[in-house]
Amino acid sequence: MLTLLEQNGVINMGNSWHKVSMIVVFLLYMQENVDTFVRAWNLHYVRKINENGCEIDEHVVDHIFKSYEREHGYVHQC
Repeated sequence: MLTLLEQNGVINMGNSWHKVSMIVVFLLYMQENVDTFVRAWNLHYVRKINENGCEIDEHVVDHIFKSYEREHGYVHQC
């Protein structure tokens, strides 16, 4: 998008004021998109195949902790 603006003569990325303006204009937009991606990534599920070849649908974090507990003999005590 910035390349198109520069090619059409709307901005000049060699100009410090233009660079700062683009940062101010697009920073919140870009951060919002990054935050949306991070939320989606942190909540996504991964399909895994268990030892018996059956498909299981577990949350990534749950799967990681369960594997760690099995491998290290950790017993969760509430």
